Amino acid sequence: MTNEIATVDLGTGEIVDPADPVQQGRDAWARIKDNDRKLREDWLILAAALDVGRQQFITKSGGLNKKAFGQWCDREGFGDLDSTERSNTLWLLDNRDCILGIPQITNNNPTDIRKTYRRLIAQEKKEQQRESNRQKINNSPNPEQLAGVYSTILIDPPWDWGDEGDQDQLGRARPDYNTLSFEDLKKLPVGELADDDAHIYLWITNRSLPKGFELLSEWGFRYITAITWVKPHYGMGNYFRGQTEHILFGVKGSLPLLRKDQGTVFHADRGPNGHSSKPVELYDIIESCSPGPYLEMFSRTDRHDWTHWGENSNAA
Repeated sequence: MTNEIATVDLGTGEIVDPADPVQQGRDAWARIKDNDRKLREDWLILAAALDVGRQQFITKSGGLNKKAFGQWCDREGFGDLDSTERSNTLWLLDNRDCILGIPQITNNNPTDIRKTYRRLIAQEKKEQQRESNRQKINNSPNPEQLAGVYSTILIDPPWDWGDEGDQDQLGRARPDYNTLSFEDLKKLPVGELADDDAHIYLWITNRSLPKGFELLSEWGFRYITAITWVKPHYGMGNYFRGQTEHILFGVKGSLPLLRKDQGTVFHADRGPNGHSSKPVELYDIIESCSPGPYLEMFSRTDRHDWTHWGENSNAA
């Protein structure tokens, strides 16, 4: 066994003076198994050793004779390195030039590095698609009619009084806008306007929670959780006097939040636009948690970088 220890140039990922790369790889593999830190340098030294064997079993078509390579690994002391980890270790060697330049990749294990790299590439592609959607929206004379481009949708449905069951709530003012029946709300093209991976925020009263869950499902979203707005004053109610409204949060496809520290309750004053006006603080919550492009349906206000859809918006 050689006493010379291989080292790795962390700037390039190159193995420095490997007197016996296979033996150096055995030593590195032993250190990896014995050391909880499992340094990336040792993984690269191990990869260089595996590459010695790989080069011996490249087929004429450019592929790898995996059976012969596996037998070589068994003979050379790498038999307890399973085939998946072996493949990922060689992948790290082949891609070290780009991997070492990505600050978000802090993992050492090649399998973890490869997962992180794939996730970052997927995120980059998705953000490129979102930027393309933003350009479509900016260039369209009718952006509220564009299908499949919105990553985040906020909707405050104009509930019909009959559907809300509010005919007998003494003192409650009738809305000053047109309303839609529950069946008409289900027919809204919410799912068609959303991107394949999207978030939805659906305003809902306590009484209408079951209808809200049905709307999410009808529009192609799965319910995740509810955000609760605590109002500064009590409202009306046949049983309890309401002091809260909710926003049902749903997901279409797969889209993580931009942050992990947002709670599900917020206190805020009513918005500035009269009956049923919602707090502007919700916009800040949404923009910090969900990516654009943003669409607000049945909006009664204008907000920068949002597209507005519905009777009371400028787009109507």
